[in-house]
Amino acid sequence: MSHNTWETGCHRLCNAMNRFSGIRTTSSCCGHGKKPLTVFFSANDLDTIARFLSVIRSVYFFGFQWDCFIKSRNFFEVSYTLSSRSKGAEAYREANCVANLLNSIFDYRKGTR
Repeated sequence: MSHNTWETGCHRLCNAMNRFSGIRTTSSCCGHGKKPLTVFFSANDLDTIARFLSVIRSVYFFGFQWDCFIKSRNFFEVSYTLSSRSKGAEAYREANCVANLLNSIFDYRKGTR
């Protein structure tokens, strides 16, 4: 995915999510200060989404509230959204913190930290 499809405030989070094996972001919306920041993504399978959500769940320890929604047109077409509950500058700050958390986990696993 190119940076052109990621909105400002979302690109660090999208980059970090794309490092997760089996997760691919498809687009994003920063919310423009009026709506939650949202990243749209796909997952290879249910095991991948379960592993991803177990990592994302840890953001609640920082006081952030993010939601993951599943959308299905039919049995074979499933997509996901990861959304902040906050808006504007607070959502961008949280998105950067979530990106930092994901990157720290990946870097640790690769032995670069």
